[in-house]
Amino acid sequence: MAQDAAILQGGAQAVNFAPLWHDQDNPLERTWQALKHDLQKDAADWTFWIGFYEDLLAGRSMNWPLLHDIATTDTLDWSKGPIDLNADIMAFRDIWLAKEALAGEALYFDEEAGVFRLEVMEADDPSRLERAVFKLTEILELINATGNFSGVVKGELLLIERAVTLYPDNAFKVYNNTSQSLKFLRRNIETAACPAPADEALVDMLEMTLQEVKAMLQSEPDVISDVIPRLEKLVSEMPQEDLRNMREASEQLALLSEDSLAEQTRREANVFGDGYASDAERGVALYYSASRIVQAVFVGMHRTFNFLLDGSVSATGKLATISQNIKKISLNIAGASAVGAVSYGLGSFVLSPQVRWVLDFFHRFF
Repeated sequence: MAQDAAILQGGAQAVNFAPLWHDQDNPLERTWQALKHDLQKDAADWTFWIGFYEDLLAGRSMNWPLLHDIATTDTLDWSKGPIDLNADIMAFRDIWLAKEALAGEALYFDEEAGVFRLEVMEADDPSRLERAVFKLTEILELINATGNFSGVVKGELLLIERAVTLYPDNAFKVYNNTSQSLKFLRRNIETAACPAPADEALVDMLEMTLQEVKAMLQSEPDVISDVIPRLEKLVSEMPQEDLRNMREASEQLALLSEDSLAEQTRREANVFGDGYASDAERGVALYYSASRIVQAVFVGMHRTFNFLLDGSVSATGKLATISQNIKKISLNIAGASAVGAVSYGLGSFVLSPQVRWVLDFFHRFF
């Protein structure tokens, strides 16, 4: 009773995440494991119900909006037998998750409260694409103003130029060209075909701009629609070590987030690490987890490079600012992120090996 009272005193969050058998081993564990074994061999697919029950037992965060819609929809016929009904529930869940993934969102840091918050945006909000095109135009202007290092990043800039001149209203085209430009740049850096970011400030800024534009557009409906078909295969083949890195990075983000975002972050980490969840559900959860972590890193960079966002300053003026701050700016992406993030108190998050791994993972696969 005393332990139950202590949990209640911790408030709703403590109650939500407390295991059912929090003060002793589950006395029904053997019975449940035997039943689960039988259910997994049954002709009906009991994945949804097994996950639902085990989440309740363990005190894991639940996807309450999904559960509400399953319980209240008139598209499910609850009089059907378990084979047909369970299949319909799984199909409903996968469609629900795909639609949910099309909703736009943006992560921002509440300086007063010292936590990340999530801003839900309209799926077709034009401001994200406008900001992305502006950033690409700015970096294109800056590098061209320097002579483009005698043309060593010509291919990268050609892709950027085509994105901002031919497809400024097409989020998927801008995202895809940005992604290809980033891969091109990294290949040139690896082969020493262009200066390394640590040796050349503008190469560092180009790499960061490309990564940030990808992070800005990752929730665009057209981008999500392209990504979703690849997620199931990706998550089904991920090694356990990679899943651990993603879960640890997600927990680090949750610790820096307000309660509702922390709950979502932990719920998604539970989902993509759950071998009994559908690959569609796991894939969407993995994508959202990775994309939010990437957004969080770039939120920490804005103060360090905020002069680049000032449309009233000319390219030559920005180059002068770069020259004056060359030691601070001529860093690789990890160092640059840390400089910006430290002012927010997020340095340990940005420098975390797991967070660095997520950044690399996201740009390799998306």
